[in-house]
Amino acid sequence: MAELVAAMAAAGLASSIITFLQAAYDVGTRTAKFARTAGELPSDLKATKELIDIIARTAERLKSKLPRAGISGPPTQKEMDLNATFQRLTSLVNDFLSILDMIDGKNPLWKAWKSVRKEREVSNIRTELDRVILSIVQILMEGLQSSTDDLK
Repeated sequence: MAELVAAMAAAGLASSIITFLQAAYDVGTRTAKFARTAGELPSDLKATKELIDIIARTAERLKSKLPRAGISGPPTQKEMDLNATFQRLTSLVNDFLSILDMIDGKNPLWKAWKSVRKEREVSNIRTELDRVILSIVQILMEGLQSSTDDLK
């Protein structure tokens, strides 16, 4: 029984050491990326930022082309759905930008540490952005479908 407990403790210790080494490797890799890019964002975060900028500009253009809710009566369900989806998109963009602000700093090690700690949040934001974009497309396609049906 004591041997089993000792074996389990050794396995737990080994697992902790592996986790620590993985985290240290991630921070080291990210530090090297920040150092190589002379303080700029690594390519993955830079690409995400550029994509989010494009999405935000496109969403603003779409919003400006939509009829204003309440002008010709109460808002339709489509208008309410699009408004809620655009609000979620704006929230995600702001969340990502606040993460970038947290990562900002002069010290590459500090940036690396922060960016490694925020990787999961960035990944979640990317996933949620995909869902929001699909929702917008679906709502707009439903509107197009009903417009097409009216022509028949």
